[in-house]
Amino acid sequence: MVHDNAANAIRASTEASMQYFTCIAHTINLIVKDSISVQRAVRDSVAVAKTLVRHFKHSAKDSAILHRIQREIAPAEEEATTSTKVILQDVQTRWNSTLIMVERFLELR
Repeated sequence: MVHDNAANAIRASTEASMQYFTCIAHTINLIVKDSISVQRAVRDSVAVAKTLVRHFKHSAKDSAILHRIQREIAPAEEEATTSTKVILQDVQTRWNSTLIMVERFLELR
């Protein structure tokens, strides 16, 4: 049996006399989340990025402005082939989504 690190899943496996393994992806997610929360500068930077991402996700007007600005600053020769990029929001259960969110945030900065 493979499961997350929840106490109830471990207890159920043990009581059922089943061999179990904890999910490595879940464990990595917990490690990354803990690492982010320990480093104040990283935690604060991720919090700022999340706040801004949330703002753009909830404001169609500001999202449209962001896309317009991207089109305006695109080099003229690439304009025909360049599409605008959307701001990405992280998913709490996917550790790499925070990385992807921050990378896109920095790219659009």
